[in-house]
Amino acid sequence: MIPILLRVLVASTLACALFGCGFALRSETSLQGFSGLYVSDAVARDQRLVFARYAKENQLDWLDEAVENSIAITDIDERYSLRSTRVDSLGRVVEYWLNIEWRVDVQLKEPVRIVLIETATLGLSEDSLIGFEKEKARLERELRSQLAQSLVTRVGLMDESHN
Repeated sequence: MIPILLRVLVASTLACALFGCGFALRSETSLQGFSGLYVSDAVARDQRLVFARYAKENQLDWLDEAVENSIAITDIDERYSLRSTRVDSLGRVVEYWLNIEWRVDVQLKEPVRIVLIETATLGLSEDSLIGFEKEKARLERELRSQLAQSLVTRVGLMDESHN
């Protein structure tokens, strides 16, 4: 009886906290007020490709220059870290923590700096030694894609709160 009551209490507390802090589902963010997405040439090629893919998948116009009411990304400072988090009884690393942090300069009505962090756990076993680099590269692509989604979502929410 107590565990069920405790679960309900924890779930309702979590729900209240998420809604109270401005949490919104990504699909509920409207970008209708924006004319498109512009990413400066100062942004690294790999990051530009992530945003180009995002714009195409979400029918968002890809702009060659920043225009009024566009999302203009002027710079991204990426910080990357790969840290061991678990070792086996022989002292070999069996799990890594992959962290990518973006400090993004965005030009909206005024310049804004947005900091985003995505993290993933990367497991390692003797059977997967060869596939480790491929799996790490796949996770990096996935994290960068999530960062792009988070950035555009946050910008959309900022725009909604200013209107």
